[in-house]
Amino acid sequence: MDCGECPCTIPPATGPLADFMLCQLTGCAGNKVDCALKIARESEEIEAASAIQFKLVYDASRLLLDNLYDEVCYTETLCEEVSLAKTGAKPNHTGHVFTVLPPGEVPNNPEPNIQYLWNGSLNAIVANYGGSEFSLTDAYLDPDGNMIGDPHIAWFRFTLLEDITAPDPAMVSLVKENPNDLVGAGPSLVDLPATVQNGVIITQSP
Repeated sequence: MDCGECPCTIPPATGPLADFMLCQLTGCAGNKVDCALKIARESEEIEAASAIQFKLVYDASRLLLDNLYDEVCYTETLCEEVSLAKTGAKPNHTGHVFTVLPPGEVPNNPEPNIQYLWNGSLNAIVANYGGSEFSLTDAYLDPDGNMIGDPHIAWFRFTLLEDITAPDPAMVSLVKENPNDLVGAGPSLVDLPATVQNGVIITQSP
């Protein structure tokens, strides 16, 4: 039941998402909580992104990033959850590969003074090496701002390090301190500017 404190279930945060915010996370210490990564284009007329580059930030004192995941289906009834980073990583359901820095794990022969683990931020490039014609999603906004199609491409899974309540949720966001922090590319290989609206990456015309 929802009682507003642990060990009961903490209700989710319901406030609006600020610009560049993906999720507001709540729950009890030790809970696994997912934050969806979604992308759509600003209108049906512009080309869909086939690649995206972004920088994710979160409060490492409250959240531990476990990995990035997606569900890949091989038949209508045979699907599995796959990890998109670390050892054993696979492409997501559209065949796109996630290249992340730091890599999220320490290699067998680590070099000194290198940050390997995720600690509040990561940079990612998502691309399909089979060709730039493979879009991340076909989703777009109609003239009224309604989402057409499914914008989902993956999700981040976090472990909560403390009880986090709805009045003070843990924020997961993207940042754009410079243009390359958040930018897409389409089949024409021209950069597509991007922003985040209501938790969805929105790519725009060049």
